[in-house]
Amino acid sequence: MSMLWMIYAFGAMFGWGLGQGFTKKYIGDVTGTKFCLYFFVAIATVNLGVWSYNGAPNPFYTETGEFAGEFVFWATLSYILDGVAWVAYFICIKYAPIAIVGTVAAAYPAIVMVVLLYWTGVSPTPMMWVGGIVVVTGCIGLGYTPKSAVDPDEDRSHVIAKYWIPLAIIAAFAWAGTYSCLSYIYSPDGGASTGALLGATPDKQLILSIIGDGLILVPFALIAGRKTDTHDLKGIKLAALPMMLFAVGNACMLFANPADPTGNFGGLIAAISAAYPMVTFAFACLFLKEKIISFHWLMVCIVLLGITLVSNVIEVLILL
Repeated sequence: MSMLWMIYAFGAMFGWGLGQGFTKKYIGDVTGTKFCLYFFVAIATVNLGVWSYNGAPNPFYTETGEFAGEFVFWATLSYILDGVAWVAYFICIKYAPIAIVGTVAAAYPAIVMVVLLYWTGVSPTPMMWVGGIVVVTGCIGLGYTPKSAVDPDEDRSHVIAKYWIPLAIIAAFAWAGTYSCLSYIYSPDGGASTGALLGATPDKQLILSIIGDGLILVPFALIAGRKTDTHDLKGIKLAALPMMLFAVGNACMLFANPADPTGNFGGLIAAISAAYPMVTFAFACLFLKEKIISFHWLMVCIVLLGITLVSNVIEVLILL
């Protein structure tokens, strides 16, 4: 049995996890608007390279020469939502520890579960419903800091809940929309029509990803950063590594589900990729020296447990 899907899933986990860590490390030197622009350049570079290597298929037509309108619409929409998520994410990470922000943003599998319930008619299992409730509970807990844990002498002016909490939630919902649309395209039980499915391949999505993300990221970066951003070689060098890690993680996730011909491991793919905050935690503790109180560590563990339940990992592991 091919385990290529697992390689892609772990590639997404480490790409996103390390990308988060390095982004937080350099957020004081590179603004969120700059990261939006540099991220677009990174995904365009990676996606075009992979697309060219795989034969440069035309993303707008099926193999039979028909216009794949429904596929183009849903795939482009998914990456427009992806662009919205990245904008919210790059702005909010300035205001709170990355280990916490990243975990809230990674809660999108719980939302995807509810969306797909209505789109495909496939009812989640009781365990998945429990997982969704657990995820929401954990995210609420991450937005709360007990008074007993606050040092009165500590400058907490950078931790502004009214900024990072809504932005992290927007990122989670936007990414939920992204992966719901992609699941809708490839779902055998509903969603896009058969004609559109004939034109849907990961290689073609690479180009539609550039278009969708570009429609959001580039205008936002140029408009929001027009008065403050100056692009120098130092900033570009600092942003290059985390943005390429994010781009590689995105590409890996795009190929992960199609690499599973049986369709049995989608839950495990979602759980592995959504566990990227664990990589970020290790990075934050070892290199960023972030201080995370025990209560928030507990909430982080609760969110990751919920993601595992939502992804139906226990049942998927039985298939292995």
